[in-house]
Amino acid sequence: MAKTIAELDREVAGTVSTMTERLTATGKGLDQVQTSLEKTIEIVHDGRREFKVLKHRFEDYVKRMEIWDNRRWGLIMLMAGALLSLAAGLIVALVRR
Repeated sequence: MAKTIAELDREVAGTVSTMTERLTATGKGLDQVQTSLEKTIEIVHDGRREFKVLKHRFEDYVKRMEIWDNRRWGLIMLMAGALLSLAAGLIVALVRR
């Protein structure tokens, strides 16, 4: 038996209503995904900023260590020179006796 126009109209209205509800739910889900994506992007940007700060601090640390290493080797060479000078002085003093 064929459906009447009123029955078909009710079916179409029900289908449209269902599709509208699904579309609304999908839109809400999309909004949640967009919010999560924005938070994720913000976290990534914060991580990059923190990484840049840590990288800069590490580079400063490396420069300081290089400076201290140069100073330490300079001090070692100075002490070695002083020790050799002392040894040479003692040798000369012992040889003159």
